Amino acid sequence: MKRSSSSSPIRWILASVVVWFLLQSLWLTKAQASGAYPFLSYNGKVAKAPVGVPPAVHHAVKAANSLQGKPYVFGGGHRKLYDRGYDCSGSVSYVLYHAGLLRGPMHSKAFKDYGRPGPGKFITLFVTDGHVFMSICGLRFDTSDWGAGRGEGPRWRPKSRKLASGYQMRHPPGL
Repeated sequence: MKRSSSSSPIRWILASVVVWFLLQSLWLTKAQASGAYPFLSYNGKVAKAPVGVPPAVHHAVKAANSLQGKPYVFGGGHRKLYDRGYDCSGSVSYVLYHAGLLRGPMHSKAFKDYGRPGPGKFITLFVTDGHVFMSICGLRFDTSDWGAGRGEGPRWRPKSRKLASGYQMRHPPGL
């Protein structure tokens, strides 16, 4: 039986993501035990960056905290960074801008070319054509409460999210 050549790259990408998460999980368990990996502290409302992380990470956390409670607004944060509500790319743009890692708002698809490919040490973006969210020191910042439909707005999400096919990981250079 001949294999479909179009499904091979998809299988390879999915397998790579699964392997990365397994390796990351093993590494994080070991790193957490040694205290070597910087995790955010989170009290259910706001997060705090650990001592010793780069200033950009502290600024990103502070910016994400400031968006807690803002509503989800389609297109929010695109025309102006300071808006009454935010969508996924507007909220990620806001956080990266305040961390000094972005010059202005971007839409979700544009984040496919942002920074460098792969996971970052402190900040990782998860990008598809229609959605973007980020993890800062292991805590997910997302407008979507995965599985509950459209998001309620930008929030820290302590539960991990299942990644559908098509997500790419990107990170700011050096972070």
